[in-house]
Amino acid sequence: PESPVNFNVTIDNLPYEVSYDETTHEVIVNIAFMNYTVAGDDRILNGVGWNPASETNRMTSTDGVTYTLEVKNAVLTAGTYKYIVCEDSSWDVWYPAGDNATLTIPADGTYDITYTYVVGDAEPSYSIKPSEGSSLVLFSAHYGLAGSEDKTELMLLKGSDGKWKSTIEGL
Repeated sequence: PESPVNFNVTIDNLPYEVSYDETTHEVIVNIAFMNYTVAGDDRILNGVGWNPASETNRMTSTDGVTYTLEVKNAVLTAGTYKYIVCEDSSWDVWYPAGDNATLTIPADGTYDITYTYVVGDAEPSYSIKPSEGSSLVLFSAHYGLAGSEDKTELMLLKGSDGKWKSTIEGL
């Protein structure tokens, strides 16, 4: 054939694209990156809500395993927001399967949010921090009894008065 020969292979649960050029005898191996997007409440995303095909909310990866999406300067009120990670820009496969993931904002403010999905994990995760220039200072930790799968989230927030306040959820 005049065009390269292409095929896909999976090694250690990662998909690879392999191509062979019969003219140059060059073999090229690339990680076959998946397509993941975050769908959810538009206030915790980039202004586009429950749309799995949103280019604005497409996650990126450098290794084909860990995918991230950063949302900067989201102005949010305290509360719980819902989101999911969609595979291949559709509703066919999404994580966590069968339910929504939740994101908790402890106080009104402007936040940077990083969503993370690791291929093969059952659930995505997120991290939040006050946006640069924000007066919020936030500390968050998960804790639970040894051997218990139940985790409680503790958040400490430094108010404009300089005093730390905490919110305990899940008790």
